[in-house]
Amino acid sequence: MRGHLAALLGLGASLMCGAAIAETALPAEPQALIDYREAQMKEMGGAIKRAGDAATAAGEAKAVAAKALSIAAAMETFFPETTAPGAAGVEKTRALANIWSDAAGFAAAREKLLIAVDSLNAAVNAGDAAGIAAAKDESIAACKSCHETFRGPED
Repeated sequence: MRGHLAALLGLGASLMCGAAIAETALPAEPQALIDYREAQMKEMGGAIKRAGDAATAAGEAKAVAAKALSIAAAMETFFPETTAPGAAGVEKTRALANIWSDAAGFAAAREKLLIAVDSLNAAVNAGDAAGIAAAKDESIAACKSCHETFRGPED
């Protein structure tokens, strides 16, 4: 029971972290928002890798894990329908239309990532090397799984 409570408290904290990004004014123009979300996702991926790298100093690992968690928690704000392929103002996106047609599936993929990154953040803060390695792998797997389903190939 305490493990479930800790997980819920951790997710609550992660949602608060995401609020900082969500409260930041997102670009209004569809293509600018697409470019912003791509930059945020790349930053999150780099942060996940650095947080899980044994060579990263503990202080830096905590900071980048927290940043990854903040971005993961804010992801739901990065995909309004105005950024769907074919929408007015969308010049280039790798996002597939099934993000919006299978909204429940996409939400589940985002939640899987959020849980994995929250676990990474918790492991980094606890100094749990085995937990860090496992959560890093889970986070990367969640990214790859989502990309395979909801992201198109590069041009």
